[in-house]
Amino acid sequence: MSRSPFVENPVVIDDVLHGTIAVPALDHVVEATFDPSSDDDDDEDNEDIDIDMVVEAAATIVAKLTTDAIAAIVDQVATEITDSAFSHMDVDDDHAATSLSALRAALRVARIDFWLDGALLVFVAPTIFVGQEIVVQLDEDLAVDDIAIHDA
Repeated sequence: MSRSPFVENPVVIDDVLHGTIAVPALDHVVEATFDPSSDDDDDEDNEDIDIDMVVEAAATIVAKLTTDAIAAIVDQVATEITDSAFSHMDVDDDHAATSLSALRAALRVARIDFWLDGALLVFVAPTIFVGQEIVVQLDEDLAVDDIAIHDA
């Protein structure tokens, strides 16, 4: 198990490290998981990946999560969700702009799930998406690969 001071309250369950981390650009501590497994079931090198490697990669990602980087991610997530929501509706620009602004303000990082080459930022917006999570897949350069909304 990782002895990194980066992870607080570490617990390993089913080969996945669970804990909390402080992200300097956020005003709160977030839950985090560090998963050494690979999505590629054919990857024979998967056995060479350990939790400490994932924690090290996660620390690099967190260092990149500056206030500006998080603001850019929030802006992209809010814009894509709002555009998708209103794409098939006849809505005036003021209503769409108000909805976009409200979503930007409501989005809050609740958890970060790390693996060796990327992360999932799990946002909540409890006043807008009641009982749901907005899951944002990032690569190691913080580019948004995918956005999905799931029941919490």
